[in-house]
Amino acid sequence: MDGEPVRQYLEADSGRQGITADALADEIGKQIPLRNEIPREEDCATASLFLASDYARAITGAHLDVNGGFFLGR
Repeated sequence: MDGEPVRQYLEADSGRQGITADALADEIGKQIPLRNEIPREEDCATASLFLASDYARAITGAHLDVNGGFFLGR
């Protein structure tokens, strides 16, 4: 998920690759099936709000991936 730690990684790794942090973020975004961007912190927050709401009252336990379909280690 995008945020300060990811931005710091992008800055460091993009320098090693000789590209901008935004260009590296775009390359990573192209690997994410549901969107052409790294999921934002807001995406995780809204998923959490859903789980805390009455809309999720019948959910008793679940593993919820908020990652746009991209899994590390594939």
